[in-house]
Amino acid sequence: MGTRAVALGLALLAAGCGTGSEVAVETGADPMRDPPRRQVYFGDLHAHTWYSFDAFIFGSRTTPDDAYRYARGEPLRDPSGAELQLDRPLDFFAVTDRAMFLGNPLGWSEGRGRTADHPVARAVAAAGAAVAAGAAVAAGEDRAAALREMAPYLLPGEHAALLDRGLVRSAWQEIQQAAERHDDPGRFTTFIAYEYTSGPDLGAPHRTVIFRGAEVPDLPFGRLDSANPERLWSWMDALRDRGIDSVAIPHAAHGSGGPTLALADRAASALDDGQTDRRRRNEPLVAMTGAGLTGVWADGNRRAAIFDALRRRETFATSGPRMVVRLFAGFDLPEDLHLAGDPAEIGYVRGIPMGGDLAPAAGTLRFVATALMDPLGAPLQRLQMVKGWVENGEPRERVYDVACPDGQAVDADSHRCPDAGARIDPSDCGASAESGARQLAATWQDPDFDPHQEAFYYLRVLENRTCRRSTRDPLEAAPRDELPEPVQERAWTSPIWYHGQAG
Repeated sequence: MGTRAVALGLALLAAGCGTGSEVAVETGADPMRDPPRRQVYFGDLHAHTWYSFDAFIFGSRTTPDDAYRYARGEPLRDPSGAELQLDRPLDFFAVTDRAMFLGNPLGWSEGRGRTADHPVARAVAAAGAAVAAGAAVAAGEDRAAALREMAPYLLPGEHAALLDRGLVRSAWQEIQQAAERHDDPGRFTTFIAYEYTSGPDLGAPHRTVIFRGAEVPDLPFGRLDSANPERLWSWMDALRDRGIDSVAIPHAAHGSGGPTLALADRAASALDDGQTDRRRRNEPLVAMTGAGLTGVWADGNRRAAIFDALRRRETFATSGPRMVVRLFAGFDLPEDLHLAGDPAEIGYVRGIPMGGDLAPAAGTLRFVATALMDPLGAPLQRLQMVKGWVENGEPRERVYDVACPDGQAVDADSHRCPDAGARIDPSDCGASAESGARQLAATWQDPDFDPHQEAFYYLRVLENRTCRRSTRDPLEAAPRDELPEPVQERAWTSPIWYHGQAG
């Protein structure tokens, strides 16, 4: 089926290409059938600080140290002066500042660097200072003008008159040092990382590049080195030959108009096997959502373990809540495995977890789905299996409800759960009916399964509807007469790919 997609929640985190078997993991064990000792961890793999030129122009004065402290649960003040704080610390985090002009605007604002007196550098520094000072109207005009003036220098070959690579190098070193200062194996994991932007402006596609360990290149590879992501993959391969492993995670794919997950190269030629393998090796994931969390099932809260979970795609994304979600599939799974005390114990041995590839085999293909609600979130409304395939050259999708709350059964004809009755009380954003489940689980068979058809399957978990945060927060002061539509928070797992039986 060509390029394959998985789920990774970029919070600011989740889907992509399959990984090649030639990439080593931490142990010699089969990574898809490792003993079931993995735990779930939540994190964010996309955050900008004052080293990103656009964040600086928009008024950010957050340092990498600030960002890591915020991820660990400490309060942070935004440019407006408002105090922000997570309700719970994260387990892992990465600062991913843009490689393009990394650290240059900050340096210009401090009079550092060989290009600090360039007219564009002065305009960018002034715009950033105005925004940071809170001069909203003037700052917006200055910012737009500065971005227009800087735009011509964002092209490879045109940047030399403005870019100071010394400032890039010093910012990159500080990013590394901050990650090392805050990495606390077993408690909080940091990754050395950055963002590669290949679009002609700040539009998609973007990719965060996450390094497995502390050894990284002297400088990040960015758009000013090449706007062609295939060059990025070649650079990553060359680093891997030196023992420096990394993954690139595309995000904002919806804004790319197709190139992020295109099956052709930049010359519009179909990807050959070598290009496909290189892409799979370097981009095993793609971001699922610009405001969620990444969930991973890993052997521990440390860099190597979480990185390896990303590479094998044992990941899921959430729109924000910390639902615990798991999916297994196999031809040798019991029909009531979801009732077992620990389905993973059998799931790893006799099946594969989310993110895996499944070949045809004797027996009945079964999927085992489990989900546990976020203790600070809303009850679960349903579990859904989403199936995708290609038919007559066209993509197809079908959604099946597989588990309902409150003892309700899925309708055999519509494959839908009945209405659980949960409603939102507009007076206080509270739930007007007690319904939903703390946990849901199911062992499911595809009623339309065709053993000859390639397909992918992923699990989607839906909460009961809740008020938007923008609606909920002002209620502390004065209720609004008109409330926006409620939202339904959710989670998505990486898919499991079934490759089809020949003949």
